[in-house]
Amino acid sequence: MLLLLAGAYILLSRRCRGSNRGVASTKFSIPEKPILDSPISRTERTLFLFVLGCIGSLLLLVGVTWGSVRFYHHWQEKNLLRQAAASLSGGDARSASASARKAYELNPASVDATRLLAMLDEKADERSALDWRRQVVALSPNSAPDQIALAACALKFSELGTAEKALALVNADQQNAAFHEAAAELAEARHRPEEAREHWARAIQLDPQNKNYQVKLASINLSLPGPEERENARAALQELRSDPAQRSAATRALITDSANGRNPDEVLRLARELQGYSGAPFQDVLLYLNVLKQMSHPDFRSYLTEAQVKASAQPADLSALIIWMNENGLSAAAVTFARSLPTNDLIRWPVPLAVADSYVASKDWAGLEAWVNAHLWGTSEFLRRAYLARAMREQQKTVAAEREWSAAKNSAAQRPRFLSTLAQTAMAWRWFDEATNLLWTLAKDPTERSEALSNLYQYYTEVGDTGGLYRTLLRLVEAKPDDQPLQNDLARIGLLLDADPERSRQIATNLYQKDPTNPAYITTYALALFSKGGVSGAVRAMAALPPKQLRDPALALYYGIFLAAAGDSAKAAEYLKLGSEQHLLPEEKALLGKAQARLLETAPN
Repeated sequence: MLLLLAGAYILLSRRCRGSNRGVASTKFSIPEKPILDSPISRTERTLFLFVLGCIGSLLLLVGVTWGSVRFYHHWQEKNLLRQAAASLSGGDARSASASARKAYELNPASVDATRLLAMLDEKADERSALDWRRQVVALSPNSAPDQIALAACALKFSELGTAEKALALVNADQQNAAFHEAAAELAEARHRPEEAREHWARAIQLDPQNKNYQVKLASINLSLPGPEERENARAALQELRSDPAQRSAATRALITDSANGRNPDEVLRLARELQGYSGAPFQDVLLYLNVLKQMSHPDFRSYLTEAQVKASAQPADLSALIIWMNENGLSAAAVTFARSLPTNDLIRWPVPLAVADSYVASKDWAGLEAWVNAHLWGTSEFLRRAYLARAMREQQKTVAAEREWSAAKNSAAQRPRFLSTLAQTAMAWRWFDEATNLLWTLAKDPTERSEALSNLYQYYTEVGDTGGLYRTLLRLVEAKPDDQPLQNDLARIGLLLDADPERSRQIATNLYQKDPTNPAYITTYALALFSKGGVSGAVRAMAALPPKQLRDPALALYYGIFLAAAGDSAKAAEYLKLGSEQHLLPEEKALLGKAQARLLETAPN
């Protein structure tokens, strides 16, 4: 249309100009009026304004249309989110999820839609919630509540590295009660009760009306030394049992404490009482089962049958019961129980996985092969292929096993989270080569790197693979260049291996100069001196530590080694004995052996 208007304007302009030239060329022509006053000029102006108006109108129409579409999409997105929220409040999670997904499809950059999808998957215990939470943080990187929500979600699925990283990004002035709750749970998962206690106490200060925090703090206090603290904690929990919202959690904490205190009568009484609370979760059924089994109580078999009937109503409960039976030496009974169930109950996830583990625990490899071949596992198809590989390998079907394991890896490769699950499965089966290969693959993925490297560090430490530890630490320090404890570990392992010793000595020296009172840094610095023949300097550096710290086995080992090299045999023997009572790396064992040999050489005949 624009081209037609422009063409018309050009053609008319040319004709008008031609007509004007013809008039001007006659002999008796009338003197021309000024060009601005001529009819032709007015026509050109009118036509120009007409074309300009058409163009403006067209642009306005396009703008209004585009704005209307955007407004409609925005309105539709908000309307879908309102519908999702209404469905969720009414308990219809399926409809809420459908509306939220439509809103997300309209606008993948919608933080509200992504956040709602994360929340829905969390409620359904789906690991995909973690992916949604990561996406929310990517869309809103400066949002402290979203970082805290990511940490809480990561803790729910045992992703400790992800939780730690998320919490580290929350500024001190944004650390609310929810932050300290997540930090306390992380400390508990890391087996640091004192740190957890501090965070629970801080959470209570920020939100004194939250009695759940009070239960958590009292539960932590039960695990700490000191009879007075324990009695105060028990009294607090007894008081909290009067609150219907807290009595289940408080009772569970008291059951655990009574079990640790070897008070079986009280444990049985509290566990029975727990069953009578309204809305008791299935985990309380399993707790009571556990108590009955540990006590060899005559009611155990009948209550197990009752629990099996209860569990059949929900796939999550059924899976939990089968897992409990597997963990308590009842895997063969679990297989028999599973065979008695209708097919519709058995194919609902995560029941197929729990039943597969029953076959593994029973070492029924032919049964496992038949079970995993019976049905597909949907999005967890990679796990089905992995279990099939296990069944094949155990039956010496090597070629088929390799084929199925390769298929499992290929199926899991579409999502890093699947690869992580596959690595955890392989590690649980003690397929260490397969597990570490998968973890090194995951270490290349930015979202999984921290957790993968942490798992590799733990594995190499447990098996005493110092070279693997060094490789892992190089990557960890690369990912976290400001983490001084990691740098110290890298320097210590590098000195033990004599790998890039100059760099290791430089790192050790720098850390010691920054914090000359840190016992771990002092020990590595002393090892750096010792590695260059500075025996007396190593002894002096270690001797600066308080005597109580020197008796820590991790420090005592090195102090004993340095003392033995310095010829102080009598003092060295005590510290070497302390140091030998821990898990040692091969290179540490070699240093210990040399030190002990020196003691024998200098011992009086």
